Amino acid sequence: MSLRGAVLTVSCGLVLAACANGGDTSDYLLPEGGDDGGAVTEGGTSSSSSSGSSSSSSGGSSGSSSSSGSSSSGGGGGDDGGTTSDAGDDGGTGSDSGDGGNPTSCTSPDTCTASATALTSIAGDESGPTDNATGTTSEWLRIDLTEQDNSPIGHPMKLTAVLTSPSGSNFDLYAYLGSSVGDIQCTNPKGQSTNPAGQTDTVSFEWGELGSLANGVDDSATVMLEVRWVSGTCSAGNTWSLAAHGN
Repeated sequence: MSLRGAVLTVSCGLVLAACANGGDTSDYLLPEGGDDGGAVTEGGTSSSSSSGSSSSSSGGSSGSSSSSGSSSSGGGGGDDGGTTSDAGDDGGTGSDSGDGGNPTSCTSPDTCTASATALTSIAGDESGPTDNATGTTSEWLRIDLTEQDNSPIGHPMKLTAVLTSPSGSNFDLYAYLGSSVGDIQCTNPKGQSTNPAGQTDTVSFEWGELGSLANGVDDSATVMLEVRWVSGTCSAGNTWSLAAHGN
């Protein structure tokens, strides 16, 4: 058998094997010339490259999808974060406009000292006149209550103060009891009222002779009243009023 015959026999055998396996016989064809052989080789490369390209394209598509997902969760999240920060700023603005902001226009013109705005001294253990005061800002008021009843029967000292806030604003009322006249107390209120806007604030309390017998001690004392701004406008047209009386 000649060399060419042997080659043809082997080639035919390979072709038959490929056909039996359902494969492509193109790679088993003998090249008839250099050009055809190159075409087969390129075809094989092209087939492999096409498969690789398809895989790469699929991978690229997957990568693009992943990138899009990253953009959605990363970039979108960043934008949402910015919005949250802005909301925080709004919350700060809300806080400034709410209770406790205490703008300069609402600051008390005096402090808790003996020289604070003084009301007329009144009896604390007898009925008598009522002290009145008005204002537009926070304010400290001083009122001296004196003991007038010296009988052996006990008569307690008492103060009742009523604060009416102007429409659209809210002021609260605090009262601090000293141990004697001239003793100025500014902490630990004896009474306080913190009703919301639209309601009056009333403070009322007793001290001294709380039993049926006199204690033989002068129970006169200074009470510091604090009108404290809470919310609303402090202006000439927005006036609170306070009325205070003894027993």
